[in-house]
Amino acid sequence: MSRMLTNSRWRIALIIALVTGFAGILLVGVSSWFLGAVALAGLTPMAFAFNFHAPAALVRLLALLRTAGKYGERMVGHDAALHDQASSRRALFEGMAAAPDTRAGGWQLARADRLDTFLADVETRDNARLRATFPWFVSGATFLTLSIVAVAAEPLALPFILGIAASVILLVRNASDRAGRFSEEAREERRKAGLAFGLALGSVAGLEADGRRDRVMSDAIEREARATRLLAKAERRMIHAEQAAGLFGVLAAASVLLAAAMAGKSGHDMLPSLFLAFSWLAFGELAAPIARQFLAAADAKEADTRLRSWQAEPAPEDTASPLPERCRLPFVAPNGVKLAESADLLLRKEEPVAILGSSGCGKTTAIKRLAGWLPWTEARHPFGSEEAARRATHLSLHDAAIRKATVRANLFSDAPDHELLAAIDAVELTPRIREAGGLDAMISQEILSLGEARRFAIARAMLAPQPVILLDEPGEHLRPEQARRILARILDALRDRVVVYVTHDEALAQLAHREIRVDG
Repeated sequence: MSRMLTNSRWRIALIIALVTGFAGILLVGVSSWFLGAVALAGLTPMAFAFNFHAPAALVRLLALLRTAGKYGERMVGHDAALHDQASSRRALFEGMAAAPDTRAGGWQLARADRLDTFLADVETRDNARLRATFPWFVSGATFLTLSIVAVAAEPLALPFILGIAASVILLVRNASDRAGRFSEEAREERRKAGLAFGLALGSVAGLEADGRRDRVMSDAIEREARATRLLAKAERRMIHAEQAAGLFGVLAAASVLLAAAMAGKSGHDMLPSLFLAFSWLAFGELAAPIARQFLAAADAKEADTRLRSWQAEPAPEDTASPLPERCRLPFVAPNGVKLAESADLLLRKEEPVAILGSSGCGKTTAIKRLAGWLPWTEARHPFGSEEAARRATHLSLHDAAIRKATVRANLFSDAPDHELLAAIDAVELTPRIREAGGLDAMISQEILSLGEARRFAIARAMLAPQPVILLDEPGEHLRPEQARRILARILDALRDRVVVYVTHDEALAQLAHREIRVDG
């Protein structure tokens, strides 16, 4: 809320929204008073002297204010929200770059399921001010104003209105909370269904051989069906909540008219009460979306909690040590299961090391631990600390993401153009990048093949300034002869650096100065 009051864009948006809200309420209130006054005047000779023009002009003015205000509110409000997003996302992504969960458990931006969840959380959190806080402020201000008018015009109705408001808020809050729980369960079921489908499709031959394909696919389909049912239940809850919120304006208006009738008002004395009653009725339009606003606020709170795990904790005291020459490299799964015996690893310039082994033996996990991406399982990290290891190493994973950005930005380097082009040429991407438009051409994950994306990640490693370069399956998605050419070129270019790479390809392992075989 303080952000809305201190930020000039939000202040303008709030002023426009308040003018729009009051114009809409006054439009209905003045129209009802106008019709009532005309009806009363028509019963007497005063009809000939009644000034129709002033109230008619006021009604037109209020209608224009409401229409123009709605348009202006959307324009200015969304502009303020987008500026907020730009600043908050920059802070989020900067913190995320150093956060432990960004590296833990093999999480990669290339993982579509995790990426979709992450982006949805960012969107939900950033839009909370526009979808929840902003409307609440406007609704609260108009409710308070109408309550003050009620004290002056129809004080007997105010206790009933406040009681109805409290009941509606409790009812709507309960319904939106339950809808939120159903939606969260549905998201989790849908995520699990997607993973199950992916695993089933990726190992269809093995499942078919074991006779488990139908059971695994049925389980995934059932999860998706359950998610659909949960979303339907959530939507029904929201519809009921919106119906309850929509009744508030009707009940508040009825309370005012009932209080006026109990006070014995009639004729011209009834006009102020009629104005107030229809103003409360118009307020019902502002109150109707309150259920969605509660849900948006709850979703934003949950999203913010999830996003905190991507934020960096305060940096520990630097315990960096000189680059180690030797260490004992553990082969332990992220869940702590020992996959293979530890091995002696020599870290020397001009002596690249290949870690050779089959898939699943813990090769990639081992170099993630060495790079400080996963906790070190021994007493003390060979680089002194995981933070020091992250500063000293560049880890090039086989599934590293390609952002939707320029070629230059995707290389993550401030090197001059000729060095960038040399790295691209070393991984045999020059024709592809030239075809795309050069260093300033836009690229993304979708327009590159798996092999092109892998070679692009290797070019990043070649340009990285760190003294230790760790390559995860540098030949993945490449033709055997192309993989050998590129790796030989990279090892030659990185002679002044410590290079360790993992592979399951015997031919690629032979290019190293030293080889570690892992039997998982």
